Amino acid sequence: MKKGQSIFVNSGNEVIMDGREHKRSMAIDWILTGKYTAIPCFIGIMALVFVMTFSFIGAALSDLMGIRIDKVIALLDCLPGKAQVNPIAHSLVNDGVCSGVRSVLSLLPTIVTMFFFISILEDTGYIERVDFVMDRLLRKIGLSGRSIVPMLIGFGCTAKLPIYTLMISAFFPRRYQALIIVGLYALGIVCGILYALFLKGTKYKGSPVPFVMEIPNYRFPSAKSVWILS
Repeated sequence: MKKGQSIFVNSGNEVIMDGREHKRSMAIDWILTGKYTAIPCFIGIMALVFVMTFSFIGAALSDLMGIRIDKVIALLDCLPGKAQVNPIAHSLVNDGVCSGVRSVLSLLPTIVTMFFFISILEDTGYIERVDFVMDRLLRKIGLSGRSIVPMLIGFGCTAKLPIYTLMISAFFPRRYQALIIVGLYALGIVCGILYALFLKGTKYKGSPVPFVMEIPNYRFPSAKSVWILS
């Protein structure tokens, strides 16, 4: 076995126990891990996850959470006036602490929704296949196939998008804003690749270890597993 070689191994126990599951998994893998279809399928699946998270389920839950928190803040806003609290202290608590807590808690449903869908994909056995498919590509820049999912989650679940939106809306015309956001994300990807190449040539020199992973058969996700993983 050559160094840096990726190995795709199916679970031996599951194959012996149920040959039908193995045949079904092989048929699905013919599409989801095919030479020309693996990456398009992965892009489509992750695009669906992002749409469901940021445009439908996660966005709706975040809006609902924001409405509930606003009601609590409005209730707390009435109490200092009745208690004759100093206006500066009132502004500090209401506009500072409460607004900050609202910003954090309103993002929580979105993050939970994202991890919920990722947990479903992981429990079905698809994430292991994604790691295998992307390993050959990412290995060229010094990364492992296991890096792809954390990288994608980092694009959506950090605070970059609100900051990008605020800055772009303040300094650029509306017709260029979408293009600039895409450019900023692309710039971030390029910077990440350059930094990975820099580390590969300096701190992490040498041949990478072989990528060995046991790939289970496809299975329906269990509610308990998804709950624990998310």
